[in-house]
Amino acid sequence: MMKSGIIWTVFATLLFTSQIAQAEPTVARKIESMDLQGSDGGVIVRGIGAWGIYCGGTIVNAVYFSKTTVQAYNEMLTMTMGAYTAGKSVRFYGGCSSNAGIYNGTYLIVSD
Repeated sequence: MMKSGIIWTVFATLLFTSQIAQAEPTVARKIESMDLQGSDGGVIVRGIGAWGIYCGGTIVNAVYFSKTTVQAYNEMLTMTMGAYTAGKSVRFYGGCSSNAGIYNGTYLIVSD
């Protein structure tokens, strides 16, 4: 039983770290505004300043996530709102969307 637990832990660690390595992060920014789209629960997050990366040759000025793009949508929305309320910086991980200047966030890190 112990051996399978260790194997599972190693597998989960490798899976998580490989996702981090493949993700293209934004720079950490405080959130200036958040927009919620009622039709799909999509959230658009704008930082104080650009997010520090380019998508399609355009500087990213908005991060987007929705119920269909993030498995832990409720938790990500809660963390984003908490960071906004507390004035904390966030760094999103994900990738460029097909819309220039929009970044699809799949997870985030909140910091001071």
